[in-house]
Amino acid sequence: MKTLLERIHENFETMGSTDKKISAYILANTEEVPRISIVTLGKKLHIANSTIYKYAKRLGYSGFPDLKVALLTEQIDSNPFLYGEITPNLSTSTIIKRIFNANIHSIQETEKTLDANILDTVADLMVSANKILFIGIGGSASITLDTYQTFLRAPLNCIYVPDLHMQLMNASILENNDIAFIISHTGTNRDIIHVARVAKETGAKVIVLTTYPASPITQYADYILISNLTEQKNKPESISVRLSQLAIIDTLFVLVQIRDEGRTIERLKKTRSSVAHTRTTLKYTDLPEDNI
Repeated sequence: MKTLLERIHENFETMGSTDKKISAYILANTEEVPRISIVTLGKKLHIANSTIYKYAKRLGYSGFPDLKVALLTEQIDSNPFLYGEITPNLSTSTIIKRIFNANIHSIQETEKTLDANILDTVADLMVSANKILFIGIGGSASITLDTYQTFLRAPLNCIYVPDLHMQLMNASILENNDIAFIISHTGTNRDIIHVARVAKETGAKVIVLTTYPASPITQYADYILISNLTEQKNKPESISVRLSQLAIIDTLFVLVQIRDEGRTIERLKKTRSSVAHTRTTLKYTDLPEDNI
């Protein structure tokens, strides 16, 4: 299947002047276009929204959102390395330094873009919610599971199921005082978007944690939490994104904790006590010499 950029290059010479204008802007702004709306692009180019829609259709897409998903996916698949500026010929010490610096930078940049008011609002909603359904699939599933495990220690009614069909069923029975907390790095996966739509239709609050604030899933979000907004395209699914997301989750957990500190402490005691028997009581001096 041909990519969007390949389709543009193949058809550019036969395009009309308006289509060429749109194509030129996309080619020059491949990172920006997936993050803006058709209205924004129309204003930038002084072109009607319907013209952009027809342009996308002519290139074989269902509309501008579908075109944006294609371009975003193309960016994500463009580099096999998890981190930019890392090549096989680098020394291990250099790779260590670049990876650690990338992770530190990612968290720092995420911190700069976080909206404290939104975090406060989300924390208030979580404390008052009847139940919270944590949702994530694919690469975001592990982050979602970690998030669920974190908030199990808070005085909240948390739910997490890894199976997509069960996520859909759970989303369909949410109510007004419930929350669907969805984690999706790109926000372009069709299945997770469907889950978000199902949750939204129930009247539940939908909170989305993503790297791309203009991704398709955000149209169903009541509140959007943005991780690593300044991410470089050469490392789109790097572990630094996960660290940024987990830092946001940790912040939310603390905000929830201070809103109901007494119950949180009691819940922490119970959860710690439940797994206490799994800890060994042996000391190093009690172990056979061969195992030390």
